[in-house]
Amino acid sequence: MSNLTSLTPPRVWGGHAESGPRGLIASHGMLGMLPEHDLAELMHRSTIRNLRRRAVVFRQGDPGSTVNLVLLGYVKLSKTLVDGRDVVLEIVGPGEAFGEVAVLNKWAHEADARALSDCRLLSIDGRDFRRTFDSRPECFLTIMRLVSERLQRMTEQMVDALALSAQARLAKAIMLLARLRSSSPEHRGKVQLTLSQTELGAMTGLTRESVNKHLGVWREAGWILLSDRSVTLIDVSALSDIALG
Repeated sequence: MSNLTSLTPPRVWGGHAESGPRGLIASHGMLGMLPEHDLAELMHRSTIRNLRRRAVVFRQGDPGSTVNLVLLGYVKLSKTLVDGRDVVLEIVGPGEAFGEVAVLNKWAHEADARALSDCRLLSIDGRDFRRTFDSRPECFLTIMRLVSERLQRMTEQMVDALALSAQARLAKAIMLLARLRSSSPEHRGKVQLTLSQTELGAMTGLTRESVNKHLGVWREAGWILLSDRSVTLIDVSALSDIALG
């Protein structure tokens, strides 16, 4: 861990330039509403965490003690079902926060959070976070909106699982990751995703065998390249068409 004064200059990872904690916080829907004084105080009390790929941020059932803002990289939020399956709820990228619901409600975390890539997080102590927002009740409408948007995304995932074919769900998940990794949602160049087939299956409700079958078909069609734990998109337009169902 390190404090904010020890940050290195901006870097680029996966097409995203790291603009620094202050810029990313200011662009966040909830944290960006804070007055400059409150924002500066919150940052002063926060720490930077540098995590390697697959490192655990917190586990399901852990107390909600910190709010984390992603500065660099991507974090996977997932939940283990009673049958042992791992279901991905959300992928959190630069400028997005997670853990705030558990902190505000003093709940245990309802999901695991694990680094999907090498990550840099701004970790805000939960007590400081609550104290700051308790004094700013006007911010709670924004908090409700952000929580509602998260619920909407999770609902969309469940609807997709019922309405879309297996290959459409897989293509949609890959396109989501491609948009996160690309500097522009309209990016049409090659995009490399470092993700296991098991993790892709968790995002889509498919078995590893089913994921492997569809990826093999797309590789034969020349739309993707496959290597050890990575997928490189060659024909993004073709996968976009499949994702539409």
